[in-house]
Amino acid sequence: MGSFDTHRLITDITDPVLQSEKLLYRLNVAWENSKSYRDFQQYNNLLTISANRRFTGFLSLNASYSRTDFNQNFIETRSLNRFTDDGTELIRAVNDRVTDAGSDFITTYFVGKFNTGAKIKHEAVLGYDYFNSKQNGVTRSASGEANGVPNLVFKNRVVYQSLADLQKNISPVTMGYNMNNSYNAFYIQNLIRVGEKLSVLLGLRYEDLKQENLQGDGIDFTEAVDNTIFLPRFGATYKLNKNVNLFVSYSEAFNQQSVPSTVNSTNPGENFDPLASNQIEFGTKTSFFNERLLAQASFYHIKQSGRLMENPNYSGGLIQMIQLGEEISEGIELDITGRIAPSLSLTANYAYNQVEILKENSEQVTILNLENNNPQHTAGFWGKYTIAEGIFQELGFGLGGMYTSQSQAYDPSNNLLDNNIVFPAYFTIKGAVYYQYRSLKFAFNLNNILDEKYFIGGLNSGRVYPGAPRSAMATVSYTFY
Repeated sequence: MGSFDTHRLITDITDPVLQSEKLLYRLNVAWENSKSYRDFQQYNNLLTISANRRFTGFLSLNASYSRTDFNQNFIETRSLNRFTDDGTELIRAVNDRVTDAGSDFITTYFVGKFNTGAKIKHEAVLGYDYFNSKQNGVTRSASGEANGVPNLVFKNRVVYQSLADLQKNISPVTMGYNMNNSYNAFYIQNLIRVGEKLSVLLGLRYEDLKQENLQGDGIDFTEAVDNTIFLPRFGATYKLNKNVNLFVSYSEAFNQQSVPSTVNSTNPGENFDPLASNQIEFGTKTSFFNERLLAQASFYHIKQSGRLMENPNYSGGLIQMIQLGEEISEGIELDITGRIAPSLSLTANYAYNQVEILKENSEQVTILNLENNNPQHTAGFWGKYTIAEGIFQELGFGLGGMYTSQSQAYDPSNNLLDNNIVFPAYFTIKGAVYYQYRSLKFAFNLNNILDEKYFIGGLNSGRVYPGAPRSAMATVSYTFY
């Protein structure tokens, strides 16, 4: 139980089915009911079942099934991206939203281990994935004082608990939708180890994606979207010496894109293209002091096309989505993990990221800039100390922090001196206390200890995303042997 009225229950059970331990099962059930530091948002249930069957010493079968459910029923207030003429009041809309969604995921794969020659070892995988998600919802809305929705006066913020709090002309159904996304995928990969120094991973994945039954604004998009694609994957590592490993990887991705219930597309009746991307990454993993300190440095280059974003120029009560052209994201990542003493462990990380828009349509040119919601610098650290002996044995303490540099968003509002708004850099601190007594574990986490006020990003001056305030979470777990 924790902040924002969060309640979570998790069960994880694993055991052999056969006495020979050639057939194993695992059952993972999670239930969560939580609200948010933002008003009227609540969520999820999760079920996972998995099994492993070992046929021989070199061949095994793995299978798992996961079910996730998501429900929402709440009222939200939303900016219309416009202020009154004197700039003192924000014009708003109110949405009454009901959403029900669920997804099923099945994965099964064979693993075979064999040798070709004295020094070449193979670990081959042949698998199949199935995913299906269904989502439906209805949104009713009203906007502007003419329809009974008061403007937001910054000195007198009003939170609405129900529709009865407002006398307004709300539409019977502003937007209704029913979406069904699914894919079937077959894949094969082979991890090849040559001697003691070189490992090479080769893989190929075939995906058949379907998207159908979209409804919105009274238009029934019955024409299904059907996409098939082959996705290659490559990776290699080389052990330069006892302490230094070099690595390189290349992968491609292709993802369906769903839109919320409150979306008007730029061209009604036209479905959005999938998100396509490829990534190249290379770097080094290094160990020091008899592997008590591990360090990784990597450089990545990601090219993607078709990303969806909300149109900050749109002034309707709902959301309008636009699809971006080709983007390049490049950066470096540094990670250090170490146990500098038997009872003390530390981790630290730093990332630098730069985004460039390569291809745009004429509308996006006026919306985007290179730093739109993309902080260039992020860094974090975490330390944990556990008492090893004495009356307080197994009592542990953790302390850490996260830094994010400033970012900005384009805002064409006439009330601003500049067309950009800046989200300041911020730093948050978190801590934890742990204790273990035999099979019983207790944990207490406190996030944003100093209750820092910050923004993680936004679309414009009327629609920004605040960071979570101070919150606490207590966890109790028990392991059966």
